[in-house]
Amino acid sequence: MKPIRNDMRWVGRCQYHEGEGWVQLAWWPDLLLSLVGLKRQFTTYQLQQASALRSV
Repeated sequence: MKPIRNDMRWVGRCQYHEGEGWVQLAWWPDLLLSLVGLKRQFTTYQLQQASALRSV
């Protein structure tokens, strides 16, 4: 079976607040599920733990 390719836009809505220096983003619901899933696929360290690492 061939792999399935999904193409998605990152942002469902972007509101620019002119003259205020910030934007408000709304993610597409399908993309949000993918972003939440990323956390399970990477190792995380507390900053204090990472400072004790010595190898490059």
